[in-house]
Amino acid sequence: MRIAHNISASNTGRQLGLVQRRAKESSFKLASGYRVNKAADDAAGLSISEEMRGQIRGLDRASLNSMDGISLIQTAEGAMGEIHSILQRMGELSVQAANDTNTEDDRQKIQEEVDFLTAEIDRIAGETEFNTLKLLDGTFSDPGISSNSVSVFALNGTQKGQRFTLQELNSQNGMKFIYEDVTHSVNTVQTPAGSATISGYGPLKSTLKNQIVPQAVQGIVNRYSSTFGYLRNSSIGIGLDLYSDSSSNVLASVTMGVSGPMNALNVRYKLSVNMASLQFDNAGNLTAASRDELEVTIIHEMTHAMMDETLTNGMTGHVGNGQFQPGARFPMWFTEGMAQASAGGCFNGNDWVNGGLGITASTSTSAIANILNSGSNRLAAADGGSGIAQYGTGYLACMYLGYLAGGGGSVQVSKMASGLDKIMNEIKGGASLEDAVKKYTKYQTLSNFENNFANDAAGFVHDLVTAVGNGAGGLVSGLTTSQGFLPDRNLNISLFELNTTRTEVSNAYPADYPILAGGTRGGKGAAGPRGGAGTLNIQIGANANQLMGIYIDSMSSGMIGVSGINVTSFEDAQNAIESVHMAVEIVSHQRAKLGAYQNRLNYAISNLDNSSENLQAAESQIRDLDMAEEMVDYSASQILIQAGQSMLAQANQNSNGILSLLR
Repeated sequence: MRIAHNISASNTGRQLGLVQRRAKESSFKLASGYRVNKAADDAAGLSISEEMRGQIRGLDRASLNSMDGISLIQTAEGAMGEIHSILQRMGELSVQAANDTNTEDDRQKIQEEVDFLTAEIDRIAGETEFNTLKLLDGTFSDPGISSNSVSVFALNGTQKGQRFTLQELNSQNGMKFIYEDVTHSVNTVQTPAGSATISGYGPLKSTLKNQIVPQAVQGIVNRYSSTFGYLRNSSIGIGLDLYSDSSSNVLASVTMGVSGPMNALNVRYKLSVNMASLQFDNAGNLTAASRDELEVTIIHEMTHAMMDETLTNGMTGHVGNGQFQPGARFPMWFTEGMAQASAGGCFNGNDWVNGGLGITASTSTSAIANILNSGSNRLAAADGGSGIAQYGTGYLACMYLGYLAGGGGSVQVSKMASGLDKIMNEIKGGASLEDAVKKYTKYQTLSNFENNFANDAAGFVHDLVTAVGNGAGGLVSGLTTSQGFLPDRNLNISLFELNTTRTEVSNAYPADYPILAGGTRGGKGAAGPRGGAGTLNIQIGANANQLMGIYIDSMSSGMIGVSGINVTSFEDAQNAIESVHMAVEIVSHQRAKLGAYQNRLNYAISNLDNSSENLQAAESQIRDLDMAEEMVDYSASQILIQAGQSMLAQANQNSNGILSLLR
């Protein structure tokens, strides 16, 4: 018999310790209700469970975000309902004033109420808030898209609902021009010292007329010479309209249209510049930053003007005898993407690629494909009003089309510009955009290109963004150019010659020139600063970039076309009736958009809640404890502990017998 080691007691003690530890683990699980309390319980299961928990909490928060978004929309829509009520009253007063049974004094009293109602519209537009966020002052308007461009675009050369007095003049050579005379009270400009009065904006007008506009036009013609080269010696005039609207994100726009019956003598062009968006030095000259911003915008807008002039069918959707055919109109991603390609889709004040889409040189190709395939980023969303699809994805799509049509290979300005020139020249010759895409790329239909663009172009987009670096990414001034986009020197050309004394110029074309009514859609501004303005993003997912963008246009009297409405005469009252009617359409259009946003958020909430519930069920399978099964194990451990304690006592007692040998 051995006494140095009590092997049986040691073994029993070890087994008892194991059972006690197992019982301890069971007690932890039974007390918490979880099968996995620490990584040692199930390392893989814990990792999966924690990821699911993060997703669940994110989904629950996104659902609450969506509810907040609905509350915001309801606040804005309620305020618009009041604006609608005011407009209905203004319409009633306009009809009343149009009746010649009223005296001048009667109409003056009606005018007083109209003025008060107009002021109330502006008050509602300026003061409607949600959590201190102003909703109807244009803060969240779609950058580059004016409030009424969707419903009307450039009808008769102006926005629908606005009335202008035209005077017809004859030039010395007998050609007919029609000008619009409007007096603007915007002569106070911001300077470093505060405000200063620059009479007539002489320096700005001179800069636009002699440098920015002609240099932009020449740059576009030179870059797309096959398409626009025939215009070099043309005499096309364009008027200049300086205005000030701090509630608008539009910096500049070009409008093309006709006035009255369709004929070749009244095709009008107007360049509008929003003075509220510009900064000047003490001498009245543009600051360097404002000049860069204006140059990029003018390149963008003059590209629209050149396409209006040359690719009229696609820009307006009117063909043959002037009949409108929706299928003939360019998709919005092409209309805006082409202008962005010329000007630059990565310009600091108008960055729809880095800032909008979130694509940088460090973004992987797989991530780029996911971004371009996501929601409102998709090309297909452009015609639904998505600004990011029009200006961001549209820019990348046009650059990719140019790249393919230009032969592919390395990313070079000359190749992409040459490719886009081929496509536009094909369209100029009578082909559709789909025909041109089919001819110069591998895609057989336009929808095939749109559906496959995100995946197919991801590598190209990465290379393009890398090549652009800190530049603006424009074809006219070069991909890497980040400032000084146009030469600061005078240039005298007759193509789109700017008339700084008239806000609109109608051009005389040959008698047989095919003039199409309707005008173009979109094309309103390109380089308004995006920071703090534009999209109101609702985070409707648990992961980054799972967003829903909401746009709410300014509902000020000026933006809906009833500012300064006059009912003091029969003619003015007639015009007021039409203006109010158009304003009702504009507000209705915006309210319809808000209704669609709200419905979409309701569906998003249902989906989020369903996803959260299903993930919770899946996480429960991993993390939660089967109490019955664990109680069986716990009971077994308790029995084994009692048995072990008994056996340990007996093992220790057995060694006591050895003492009898020593007596």
